[in-house]
Amino acid sequence: MKNTLIFVFLIISPFCVKAQDEYLIRNVSLISMENDTIIPHSDILISNDRIKQIGKGLQVDSSKVIIINGTHRYLMPGLADMHLHFFGDSTALRLYIANGVTTIKSMSGKPEYIQWRNQINLRNKLGPQLYVSGPLMNDISFLQNFVPLPVKFVFFWSHILLILIITYTILRIVFRKRITKHPKRLLLELGLPLFIFLIAYGIGYWFIPTPQVAEEGEVYVFSRDWEVRKAVRQQIKIGYDAIKPYVSMTRSEFIAMMEEANEQNIPVVGHIPSRVRIDDVIKYKMAGLAHVEELRYHFYKGYDFSGNAIPYDKIDTTGLDKITKRLQKAGIFVTSSLVPCEEYIERQKDDSAFFCRPELQYVPPKTLALYKKEGFKTRDQYPEKEYWLLTTMLKLCYNNGVLIVLGTDSRWMNDVHGFAVHDELKLLVENGLSNYEALQAATKNAAISVNAINDWGTIKEGKRADLLLLDKNPLEDITNTRTIAGVFLNGKWFDRIELNKILEKLQDYQKVNDREITPHPK
Repeated sequence: MKNTLIFVFLIISPFCVKAQDEYLIRNVSLISMENDTIIPHSDILISNDRIKQIGKGLQVDSSKVIIINGTHRYLMPGLADMHLHFFGDSTALRLYIANGVTTIKSMSGKPEYIQWRNQINLRNKLGPQLYVSGPLMNDISFLQNFVPLPVKFVFFWSHILLILIITYTILRIVFRKRITKHPKRLLLELGLPLFIFLIAYGIGYWFIPTPQVAEEGEVYVFSRDWEVRKAVRQQIKIGYDAIKPYVSMTRSEFIAMMEEANEQNIPVVGHIPSRVRIDDVIKYKMAGLAHVEELRYHFYKGYDFSGNAIPYDKIDTTGLDKITKRLQKAGIFVTSSLVPCEEYIERQKDDSAFFCRPELQYVPPKTLALYKKEGFKTRDQYPEKEYWLLTTMLKLCYNNGVLIVLGTDSRWMNDVHGFAVHDELKLLVENGLSNYEALQAATKNAAISVNAINDWGTIKEGKRADLLLLDKNPLEDITNTRTIAGVFLNGKWFDRIELNKILEKLQDYQKVNDREITPHPK
């Protein structure tokens, strides 16, 4: 019975939000994020899902408008997390709302997430504004770590050889006498297999697609350039907001993807494949990088772009300054995602204390147990110098004016959706950004990264009413983003009591419906 009630809550609660369409936030300290100043004693009128009017002493009919007391409070745009992974589980959506995060971007997509996005837009599903990148674009060699056989042979050459053997055998049987008696028998015996091979290769290359054997549909694999171009067009048709290259693409495949994406006018945001040069990223106008760590291969001494790792004694950061200046000039943004890497270090220091964090109560127990067992990295696997390198790259990006966008890479592992956004803000400040600049990364810069600054990201008349009401000033202390008094999500108001109810119900749901949330479901 309890299980049923919790399920009903999760389904119908989008329709239980207060029905009035107009609100007035009275006498609040406004942090518009248009600049770093606070406008005291501000009134903000919200109608439907938009900011209708901003001023002081606004007069409204209190019988028709809900008045929210903003005295001694601070109003800023809702936060954004522009890099996360669902692994097929939508309960993460509620964790974002409870943490004042009103816009998110899934960086590995599948059609199910497009359905979520559409349902959210129609107000049939409770969740933040959702952007969805396509599945991870990978050369078939990506599967080599998961398949004990040579994948290029299994998924490409095998059917070519099969066509060759079958065709040659049939021709030998049918034309055996003619071949035996032919005056140029030797030439025919040698040339026939070669001719058939060329035909088989052409058929295999142009007409037999790479099988999609990756789990969960969040990865798309290929072995030929035409497949890459076709995949870009398919993803646009499905409705994805961006294309995401992953680590194992060849340079030829990367260029094919970029050319097709530019022609189809869809942004490319993701990894720099390890066999691709920074020159290609800039030349073909990649929109953004999924992690700051994408830059790591491009200032190593003697790196041959083979995809192989480089020892730390080969690190040379002197070239990074030039690279980050080129990124800034090209208008390529960088997503921060410091939290997962910092948490590897924290687990090494005290694994037991790490798993005592209160936000972990919103993760299903089986999922938590799985990552306690599998999510740990030793100092050899992830040395502290790795985190130093990551923050060094971020600081140089910041110093040279590269647009920094907040992303957490949350994925039900060490970092918990929603809560990790506040952790990421703190890390940005610890690594050189001012409180205002860190907030910019999670608001204004995030909107710029998806070409939506005219719709959200700052508080301005006519923009979406995605707002965060705080009890304390985040410009004084970045951790004050956690002092949430309430959230406006697409014009609907959730006070602290309602946000607490969301968390309480979700905690019960995760326990009752215990499961493993993983990219590799059994």
